[in-house]
Parts: sequence; C-alpha cells; structure tokens
Amino acid sequence: MDLDSHYIEICKANSGAIRFQVKSNSGCAQLYLSGINPPHKDLFDITLSLESRIGNLETRNMDSTSAVTPFINLIEQFQELWLTWYNESPIISEALQPKKLCSGELRWVTLIDHKLPPDALIAGFEKEPLYIACALHGHSMCPGKYVPSKRKAFVPWGGREHAKDDFQVLCGYNATWVKTGSNKIPQNAFIGGISEVRQEPLYIGRAVHEGNLINGKIHVIYHTCYIPYEGKEVEIYDQFEVLVLPDQNYRGILGMPEFDM
Repeated sequence: MDLDSHYIEICKANSGAIRFQVKSNSGCAQLYLSGINPPHKDLFDITLSLESRIGNLETRNMDSTSAVTPFINLIEQFQELWLTWYNESPIISEALQPKKLCSGELRWVTLIDHKLPPDALIAGFEKEPLYIACALHGHSMCPGKYVPSKRKAFVPWGGREHAKDDFQVLCGYNATWVKTGSNKIPQNAFIGGISEVRQEPLYIGRAVHEGNLINGKIHVIYHTCYIPYEGKEVEIYDQFEVLVLPDQNYRGILGMPEFDM
C-alpha cells in the first residue's frame, strides 16, 4: 500500500499476524489495531516512521510505550513489515523471508562462521529476530538468546547478562509456546539446560519487556523466567511463555547441548 493520498484499508487478521508492504512520501504512516471479541476492547494506534511507537487509545496511554522498530524508512522504497501480537500487545518487525525446512525435530547446533541454519528457531524480537541459545556459565548449562548482529549469545545469571562466544543454537520447528506463570510448567515443556543448583532442569521461556519479546530461561525453584536485557538479568514472575513439545508424553532431556562441563 502507498499511503501518499490518505489511503485507508481495513484488513481482518485471524492467524495471529499480518504481513504487508508500506511506502509514504511523508515518511510516516498510521495503523490501527482493534480486537473483535468484544469489539474495540483494545484499540492501538501504531505510528510507523523513523521513531515508531505504539499507543493504546483505549487507555490514552502513549507515554509508557516504546519503539519496537527503531528505523523504518518509508520514503525511499516499499518496506515489507510483519505485525503480530503477544499477550494482546502489538509487535512490529521487518518481514522475514520464508525458509525451506526439512526436519522439524529440535536439535542443538554449533554455528559455523555465525551462519544460522534455515530451521533456526526464532524466539523473539529486540530490534531484530532473537534465537534460542545455550552456553555454559557458573557451573550451569544456561539457556539464553542469540543476537545475530552482535554475533554473540547472552545468558541471564546472577543478576547480570553475560555475553558468550561459545554456545549452541536451537534448531527445528516441532515445538510451540504456551502461556504460563510462576511454577506452572507443563509436563511436555522442553528442557533446555541444567542449573548449578542441585542440577535442576532449566526450561526455555520468553516474555515481553519494554516493548521487546525476549527469550531466556525458566527456573522452577524460583518460580521465575529470567531474560537477558541490556546487561541485566530481568526477573519475570507473573506471566510468560514456555517452549513445549507437541508430544504430551515427553519427559526428560532430549538432545541436550554438548559442552565440556
């Protein structure tokens, strides 16, 4: 869509996401996102520009929102974007190119020259797609995030975010995310690491923080999802998501990363 002449189009999105192209000579475009059950329970005003932001028109809360896309240049050419939502909050990112996938089984892979396999599992967005990583730290095998632009993995541990050069990335697509909180972990949750505390299993979790969807680790003992963000280990207690396998009979460790402990 070219928005030079106050173009208006209404689209129905019932798949959890919408992919679109947009261009504007003014460098700015407005999108509105509304729920349908019940109608207009939430109405979001989304501004696309060099300083994109999201506001909730229902609560008139425009100050607490943050940019989820730091740079969108709508003037030079059409920009292909992807709009989705997490826990009823919109998230916008650059559209990802379709991938050719061969096998869905989850597996841990050591990157060669930081080239991601086609089936690397995308877990979140923080100015760019985030991937699931695992690295050794503090006598634990700790899940965290891989940031392609920084060519490093980051794991949450001991109140801080720790950068790692030696790590593995989770690949495959035979998994899904389930809403949970506290210590309510499904039996088929994927075990992504081992804690230094009595060798407790660590699960892979993700949560929204300051407008970003960030993946990290879930430690059942502490009823908490820990995510690495801007040098800190952020603790999420109430609501987050956990990665689970579709096989309801799954229990135990499947294909753990291989490190020299």
